Amino acid sequence: MATIEYLVGALERGKAAGEVLPDAPSEQIARKLVALSDGLQVQWLCSRADGGHAVDMRAGDRGRRLGYQGSVARSFLIAASLSRA
Repeated sequence: MATIEYLVGALERGKAAGEVLPDAPSEQIARKLVALSDGLQVQWLCSRADGGHAVDMRAGDRGRRLGYQGSVARSFLIAASLSRA
């Protein structure tokens, strides 16, 4: 659950900074982002089982260390906020 808590915190900080709509449901958005991420990972695993292209998983680890996860979440949040405007 640490990821959901992290995303909820990011959303709340975004609200405080005026980057996320104040009435955005933080926990619901966080849970949907985690579900989206999980679904993408399952699709990737299924494509690999069917002979899909190899992916450098170490590159993904480097991205997480560089805060990639937060930047992806931020991009989703900004897009969600803009779509409601």
